[in-house]
Amino acid sequence: MEGGGRGFPLGDKCPGCGVKAGISAREGGLKAAAGHVKQADYILEMAVKSGYLTERQSLPVRAECGELLAALIEADE
Repeated sequence: MEGGGRGFPLGDKCPGCGVKAGISAREGGLKAAAGHVKQADYILEMAVKSGYLTERQSLPVRAECGELLAALIEADE
């Protein structure tokens, strides 16, 4: 997530969200896992809005976030 030679300020948070989501899901904390996935999606959305990513670049990862979020919600019901 680079823009104008500078990295996106929240870019380093995104991988951590994925790790936290995985750990939470593994430990049965599906709501916490869903929260981390939502946070990652929000970071990607902000990267697009601020010009660090294009919409096209973000679509595959954001689609995966949506699918994972739906699976976590379904598993928690």
